[in-house]
Amino acid sequence: MRWGSASLLGAALLVGGWLRFTNLDATQMTADEGASWAAASAPTVVQAVLRSRRLNPGKLGLHDALMHVWMRIGGDSLASMRGLSAALGAIAIALVFAVVAEILKLDTDRGAEDSARERRDWIAAATAMVFALDVLAIAQSRIARMYMVLMVAVLAQVWFFVRAIRAGGFRNRAGLAITSALAVAAHFSAGLVLLSEVGWAALRLRRNHVEIRRWTESSEARAVAAIGVGGLMLAPLARTPLGIAYGFVRAGNLSWIPRPTLMTPVSVFIESFGRYGTVAIAAFALFAVISTWRTTRESITFLVLWALFPPLLLTAISFVQPIFVVYYVMSSAVPIAALAAIGFEALPMRPLRWVALACVVALLVTPVRVYFALLGESHFVRWGSAVSRAREDLKPGELALVEPDWAVNVVRYYLRAAGDDLAERARFDRLDTLRATPTVLISSDNANIDDPVGVKWFLWTAPDVVARFPGVTVRTIRPDRMAELRSLVRDHPDQLK
Repeated sequence: MRWGSASLLGAALLVGGWLRFTNLDATQMTADEGASWAAASAPTVVQAVLRSRRLNPGKLGLHDALMHVWMRIGGDSLASMRGLSAALGAIAIALVFAVVAEILKLDTDRGAEDSARERRDWIAAATAMVFALDVLAIAQSRIARMYMVLMVAVLAQVWFFVRAIRAGGFRNRAGLAITSALAVAAHFSAGLVLLSEVGWAALRLRRNHVEIRRWTESSEARAVAAIGVGGLMLAPLARTPLGIAYGFVRAGNLSWIPRPTLMTPVSVFIESFGRYGTVAIAAFALFAVISTWRTTRESITFLVLWALFPPLLLTAISFVQPIFVVYYVMSSAVPIAALAAIGFEALPMRPLRWVALACVVALLVTPVRVYFALLGESHFVRWGSAVSRAREDLKPGELALVEPDWAVNVVRYYLRAAGDDLAERARFDRLDTLRATPTVLISSDNANIDDPVGVKWFLWTAPDVVARFPGVTVRTIRPDRMAELRSLVRDHPDQLK
């Protein structure tokens, strides 16, 4: 690797690592992180996976199992738990370099000339630098959730897929099967990337005029078969989580996701690079497709499918049932960045390539600066501050109710030092089984999105505001109104509308 490419990759690792690790506890724990903590804090890895099915519906618990091990080593402080995602985020930068370099070999492996290797290394390093400043990846590297596990697993899977296509071999196909299973175990949305690979393999066979009866002899078919083996490895474990996910969706628990628009597929790139950064990257990506199609057709086709197919398919599904969340398809930012890097390299003079990269980096710095400037601002829900205030009013034999009910684990996290479980879900069906007297209600400002009827009645029992914090309010529950609500739940549930 020449010094320019090595320096660029080193800068990407240093800058990207610092952005992912610095001041990890700048924001308080989110309700989603509370669910991951509750699952990972189970006594054993197996129990962590089983808890994850209930607390993180629709996932197979890979992240929670990893975090269980991580917590056994480093403890359950917020910075420690988020450190797992930050470490994976830094690893992802190196993997981006390796994956892009491997993809480019689809066209340039015919010779091992120094110029071809130098070109691959520079494009891969430039992609790593762009990814290091991907603000969506930075944000997800700084919270204790499963999305950086998903990113690393997908990148590893893509690397093995391309290796299996180019070089074949049992080890590459075995690695492909295992990483395919791990990617889907991290999050079912990884299946969108796997489908784009299958589509690309079919296109490659057609383009190379391989007869259908000989497809089974090709490296493409064997790679697709390895992906299928990975799916079979997961089949015994996926049935229950899929059933839970189906019930979760049918119950309306994804009602907070808006219906898609024509801009929805592009939103993942805007969230990653900002508006101006996305325009610049898209322009260089288009330039790459036009100017290098004849020499890098295989690489370009693969990158375009990886970039566009997952968000487009998820958008199409969302017209039936809204499920589009940018985190699910954030790996699509990698191929669009790689296409832009190919566009940089296609410029006629070497200095222009560096200038183009520098201009795009300058555009990416702005959303990163905005993100870090907002870390301490009011739009982050301050569950920790609310729990500290509520704890002052909790006496022995009393507990706090939490609305929405699924946020109870973030409250339990901040109450764990008390040595007792002082928080319970605010649900009608639990009122008669509470082990203590509810005297405090901790409610998110957005709780009515998830449970409008429950919020209405529980807020009625707690009209007196103790304290307001960004995104969350602490209230005092009136015993007479709580008794009346219990009576309604028990004797006249039809009136709870």
